[in-house]
Formats: sequence, C-alpha cells, structure tokens
Amino acid sequence: MNSQREALLRASDNTSATTAAAGKGGQILRNMAARAFTNKLLLLLIVFCLLAANGALIYVCFFQNKK
Repeated sequence: MNSQREALLRASDNTSATTAAAGKGGQILRNMAARAFTNKLLLLLIVFCLLAANGALIYVCFFQNKK
C-alpha cells in the first residue's frame, strides 16, 4: 500500500512539472508570436517608406524638370 502511495505522489509531481513546463512553453510561444507580429509591422512600415521615397524620386525626376 505504501509503494502505491509513493507511486501516486510521484505521478502527481510529474503531472505538476509537466503542467508547469507546458505553461512556460505557451508563454514563450505567445512572446514569439507577438515579436513576429511586431517585426511584420515594422517591415511593412519600411516597405511603405521605400515605396513613398521611390514615388517621390520618380515625381521629381520626370515631372518637376519638364519646363
């Protein structure tokens, strides 16, 4: 009876450790997803700025100098 009790206690400890590890893993995944989203937004901002700069350069080169 005592060995069964010890086995159940070990199983309970293992379950608690597994639950804690899963929670930590979930938090890490949420942080990674937030960083990926932030990186995508930053990338879109950079692309938009580059497109605006290209558009301004084309406007200045082709439409401003025609006098």
